[in-house]
Order: sequence, then C-alpha cells, then structure tokens
Amino acid sequence: MKKIFSKPYWYLVFFATYPVLALLGSNIREVKSDVVYRPLLISILFATLVLGVAWLILRERTKAALVATLFIFVFFTYGHVYEIARHYGFMYYFGGPHVLLGVLSLVLFLFGARYILKAKDHANLIRALTLIGAFLILYPLIQIGIFHSQQESAPAPLEAKTQASQGPDIYYIILDGYSRQDSIEAFGGDNTGFIKGLEDTGFYVASCSRSNYRGTLLSLTSSLNLDYIYNAIPHNGRQTQTLNPFITPCYIAKSARR
Repeated sequence: MKKIFSKPYWYLVFFATYPVLALLGSNIREVKSDVVYRPLLISILFATLVLGVAWLILRERTKAALVATLFIFVFFTYGHVYEIARHYGFMYYFGGPHVLLGVLSLVLFLFGARYILKAKDHANLIRALTLIGAFLILYPLIQIGIFHSQQESAPAPLEAKTQASQGPDIYYIILDGYSRQDSIEAFGGDNTGFIKGLEDTGFYVASCSRSNYRGTLLSLTSSLNLDYIYNAIPHNGRQTQTLNPFITPCYIAKSARR
C-alpha cells in the first residue's frame, strides 16, 4: 500500500483543498484565517482515505488517483448543485432533489470512472486536472491575501474614550429578523411575557413598529445614518446597480460619527 502514497498527486490535493479555501475566501471578513486548518486537514485526510480505497480496488496508482479526484469533485459539488436544484418544483416529482441528484451524481461518477479505466494514456488528463486545480485554489488565496494586505495597511482604530465626563456608553442592540407581537401571534406564538418584562424594566416597546427597509444591509444603513437612504447616500436612481455605496468605509465612518 505504500506505493500509492509514494508519488505526489497534486491534482487530488488541489481538488481537496479548494472547497475549504473557497469557503474561507468568501467569509474572510467574518472569520479568522486560522479556522481553516482543521477542515483543511480533514478534507485532505478524507481525500487520502478515498485514494487508499480506490487503490485497494483498482491496484493501479494513476487510475486510483484519478478516480479518487473524480469522487472528491462529485462529493464537494453536490451541495452547490442541490442548492440550485431545490428551487425547481419539477425535482419533487422524482422524490425530491436528493433522490434525483443522488442518481445523477452516481451516474456521473460511474461514467467518469469508466472513461478513466478504459483510457490508455492519462498524461493529458493529469496535466489538465493539475492546471485546473492550481487555478482553482489561486483565486481564494488571492482573496485572502488581499484582505490581509488591506488589514495591515488600514489605519489603527481610535482608542475609546473612557473618561466619565464623556458621557455614558450607548449600546445599540439589533434584533435582526425578530418579529413584533402581532406578527408572532399570527403564527400561534405568545411574546407577551417578554414584552411585559421589557416594559417593566423601563423600555418603550412600539406596538406597530416596522423597519424602513426589508433587507438588513439597507435597514441598518438607514438607521445608523438617521435618515432614509436616498438622503443619506449619493445614488444614481434606478441606474444604481450595486450595493458598494452601502459598504464603503466612508459611509460607515459617517454613521459612526453620528
């Protein structure tokens, strides 16, 4: 069994690494980079296990590595395909998205494995997979690198003023998505105990409150600027097709100053 691990199969490593790095790259502003180590290790160990099982069945190193890579690809893409497919109603005529996609994934794997096993020369396929895998992991690495470079070049945050003369601390608690009492009652819930507890503590609870906007980003932008968005942020009317103005640091700073 040592023979199967004596040769580095970079394309398999790339395809096992990419899903973890892509997830980190997409959420790099919400999590620390060191959270990637454990899932990355698990993913690589999982790919190694699949490689070992494939070698035990096929007894041929190159074919085993290619079949393992195909399995890893089908495994990690399944969830993304499911998220797209579950919105199409016709999928439920076949027992649900999982049933149909499970069958399609199995068929894809079997056809791919059949092609690998019947191919006489795998050199071109290996080069293509290695190149594709390298490009795949390059993008999230660039995302992560750009974020950290921006963090290093960003100015240090202002120190909080702790003197009592500056006034009390103010905490702005956002219960995002928390419905008001009549909405909760419409679904059979009872929130009166919580509301009464707040009022007894001295809070004012608006009985018919509602946000100015449905989305969190739009609602918080409006409330933190103490104005409607069309007054608080420059825009081009219907020509504005991006949310960039809402996440630009200068507007965040403007909100903080207010």
